[in-house]
Amino acid sequence: MKKEGVNMSDLNSYGFGQTGSISTVQVRNRVLRNTYALLALSMVPTVIGAWLGVAMGLAAFLGGLLISRNALDQVVGFGLNGWLSVLALLASLWLVNRII
Repeated sequence: MKKEGVNMSDLNSYGFGQTGSISTVQVRNRVLRNTYALLALSMVPTVIGAWLGVAMGLAAFLGGLLISRNALDQVVGFGLNGWLSVLALLASLWLVNRII
Protein backbone atom coordinates (compact mmCIF):
# COMPACT_ATOMS: atom_id res chain seq x y z
CA MET A 1 0.00 0.00 0.00
CA LYS A 2 1.36 3.40 -1.05
CA LYS A 3 1.64 6.03 1.62
CA GLU A 4 0.06 9.38 0.66
CA GLY A 5 1.84 12.61 1.48
CA VAL A 6 4.51 14.92 0.26
CA ASN A 7 7.77 13.46 -0.91
CA MET A 8 10.68 15.61 0.27
CA SER A 9 12.40 15.41 -3.12
CA ASP A 10 9.33 17.03 -4.70
CA LEU A 11 9.80 20.16 -2.58
CA ASN A 12 13.03 21.02 -4.38
CA SER A 13 11.71 20.50 -7.90
CA TYR A 14 12.90 23.96 -9.00
CA GLY A 15 16.50 23.33 -8.00
CA PHE A 16 16.78 26.00 -5.34
CA GLY A 17 20.17 25.96 -3.68
CA GLN A 18 21.72 23.59 -6.17
CA THR A 19 24.75 24.48 -8.24
CA GLY A 20 23.99 25.17 -11.88
CA SER A 21 20.28 25.59 -11.30
CA ILE A 22 18.03 28.41 -12.45
CA SER A 23 20.20 31.17 -10.98
CA THR A 24 22.75 31.95 -13.68
CA VAL A 25 25.50 34.53 -13.57
CA GLN A 26 23.40 36.94 -15.63
CA VAL A 27 20.47 36.67 -13.22
CA ARG A 28 22.69 37.23 -10.18
CA ASN A 29 24.36 40.22 -11.84
CA ARG A 30 20.97 41.70 -12.72
CA VAL A 31 19.77 41.30 -9.12
CA LEU A 32 22.95 42.91 -7.82
CA ARG A 33 22.67 45.77 -10.32
CA ASN A 34 19.01 46.35 -9.38
CA THR A 35 19.91 46.31 -5.68
CA TYR A 36 22.55 48.99 -6.13
CA ALA A 37 20.21 51.03 -8.33
CA LEU A 38 17.53 50.98 -5.60
CA LEU A 39 20.12 51.91 -2.99
CA ALA A 40 21.27 54.87 -5.08
CA LEU A 41 17.68 55.90 -5.75
CA SER A 42 16.87 55.83 -2.04
CA MET A 43 19.71 58.30 -1.39
CA VAL A 44 18.08 61.01 -3.54
CA PRO A 45 15.45 62.12 -0.98
CA THR A 46 18.08 61.92 1.77
CA VAL A 47 20.43 64.26 -0.07
CA ILE A 48 17.61 66.65 -0.98
CA GLY A 49 16.40 66.74 2.63
CA ALA A 50 19.91 67.36 3.95
CA TRP A 51 20.48 70.13 1.42
CA LEU A 52 17.17 71.80 2.29
CA GLY A 53 17.92 71.59 6.00
CA VAL A 54 21.30 73.26 5.57
CA ALA A 55 19.99 75.82 3.09
CA MET A 56 17.17 76.91 5.38
CA GLY A 57 19.31 76.92 8.51
CA LEU A 58 17.11 74.31 10.13
CA ALA A 59 19.92 72.81 12.22
CA ALA A 60 20.88 76.18 13.67
CA PHE A 61 17.23 76.98 14.37
CA LEU A 62 16.56 73.70 16.17
CA GLY A 63 19.88 73.92 17.99
CA GLY A 64 18.90 77.36 19.23
CA LEU A 65 15.65 75.96 20.59
CA LEU A 66 17.44 73.27 22.59
CA ILE A 67 20.67 74.99 23.65
CA SER A 68 20.82 78.67 24.49
CA ARG A 69 22.36 81.12 26.94
CA ASN A 70 20.66 82.79 29.86
CA ALA A 71 21.13 86.36 31.17
CA LEU A 72 24.34 85.34 33.00
CA ASP A 73 25.78 84.00 29.70
CA GLN A 74 25.55 80.41 30.90
CA VAL A 75 24.69 77.60 28.52
CA VAL A 76 21.27 76.15 29.34
CA GLY A 77 19.41 73.27 27.81
CA PHE A 78 22.50 71.15 27.31
CA GLY A 79 21.19 68.48 29.71
CA LEU A 80 17.96 68.24 27.74
CA ASN A 81 19.97 67.63 24.59
CA GLY A 82 21.78 64.74 26.32
CA TRP A 83 18.53 63.18 27.49
CA LEU A 84 17.08 63.47 23.98
CA SER A 85 20.17 61.69 22.65
CA VAL A 86 19.72 58.88 25.17
CA LEU A 87 16.05 58.62 24.22
CA ALA A 88 16.96 58.41 20.51
CA LEU A 89 19.52 55.69 21.27
CA LEU A 90 17.01 53.65 23.26
CA ALA A 91 14.38 54.01 20.53
CA SER A 92 16.92 52.86 17.92
CA LEU A 93 17.89 49.84 20.00
CA TRP A 94 14.25 48.94 20.49
CA LEU A 95 13.57 49.16 16.74
CA VAL A 96 16.62 47.03 15.91
CA ASN A 97 15.47 44.47 18.47
CA ARG A 98 12.05 44.35 16.81
CA ILE A 99 13.61 43.78 13.37
CA ILE A 100 16.02 41.08 14.46
